Amino acid sequence: MKKCLLRQGSVSALLCLMLLFSSSVIAAEKDARELAVFNKLKFFSWLVNGSPTMTRVLKSKDSEAIKQLEKSRQLLQQAQAQYDGGEFSLAEENLATGIKEMSNVARKIKDVDRVEHARKKLFQELKQHVQTFAEVFERVAKEKNDSLIDAMLDREKLKKIMDDADTLSREGNLALANQRMKQAADLVEIAISDARHEDVLLHELSFDNLEEEYIYEKKRNESYVLLVRLLQEKHTASDASRQYVNKIVNANKGVVAEAELHAADGDNETAIRILEKGTDKLSRALRLSGASF
Repeated sequence: MKKCLLRQGSVSALLCLMLLFSSSVIAAEKDARELAVFNKLKFFSWLVNGSPTMTRVLKSKDSEAIKQLEKSRQLLQQAQAQYDGGEFSLAEENLATGIKEMSNVARKIKDVDRVEHARKKLFQELKQHVQTFAEVFERVAKEKNDSLIDAMLDREKLKKIMDDADTLSREGNLALANQRMKQAADLVEIAISDARHEDVLLHELSFDNLEEEYIYEKKRNESYVLLVRLLQEKHTASDASRQYVNKIVNANKGVVAEAELHAADGDNETAIRILEKGTDKLSRALRLSGASF
């Protein structure tokens, strides 16, 4: 009989321990749930009362967006009351609905300042590209002293397009200004492309001496490097292609340095041959960078 009572006592003690452990687990889970809801509540409160999204909505004067903001604030009040009353599941549901609605509002009301900044930056980059492309073309045209090459770029048209783009930019119409500046970039790039297509950048010229030919080849090499950099900025390429192009451009620095050493020793013929090989490799880099020729 005593053994039976002892056994029953042991079982009762075990049950008590299990109940205590279970209660601790439930309490811990409840605390974790309460903390998670509290954090969401804090985030949602910032979202509807102090976030950049809220500021954009109010500045937009968009009646639908402002109405949705007010609705979200009401959801916040409801969720706060439910949280205070220990109704964490209901509070979490209202918070999830409110956050989703505010996300929709954020997509509708774009960050105008950020878009404006991006458009201004793009305009300046495009303008710089056009000016650099035009400079390269003028350099080539001057070196060749060929009326056919000189006529490949409609300078009057280019100036008009750029002037139009500048005017649109000053008026705040940056989207259209960028479109016009892209047209200017295409105009210059096509002129360079046509020149290369006609083989006018690569055909042999007559020089009075090897020193003049060396100077010409050095300038031609510099022009190719410049074009590669410009095309890399303008066209999207795979990481592998970009790395390969960069490898060619970096190796070309050594080629130019080697050619300069030979030229300094008076061996212009060797210097010219070295530069020609380097420029041929840059021509491959041009195609990999997105050149249409």
